[in-house]
Amino acid sequence: MAHEYNDAYKYAPDEVKQLIDKFRALPEDEKDKKPLLYYIIGTGTPKYKMEKADSDYIDESKTKGQSCGNCEFAYYKPAKKKFICSQVRGEITKPAWCRLYKKGSM
Repeated sequence: MAHEYNDAYKYAPDEVKQLIDKFRALPEDEKDKKPLLYYIIGTGTPKYKMEKADSDYIDESKTKGQSCGNCEFAYYKPAKKKFICSQVRGEITKPAWCRLYKKGSM
């Protein structure tokens, strides 16, 4: 089955295992519409994410060409019309920046 994600499940923390179990219980056509990563990230902010203060998050980037808008870790949550980060807690904005910045293609 294409949606098993055995390795992800094997090494995941308990709260992520619970989300994977819920994902596995979805009908196949639903799983095809929503990849596991989006399913997990879209459910809320996991406890293991860094606080904004710890990441040196600022609302407006001071580094030319670097912002949350083009960072690998930034994601858009269409259901809530918000940007989030896979590494930092809470909502982020496109012009913001933090020390975890890694060039991506947002």
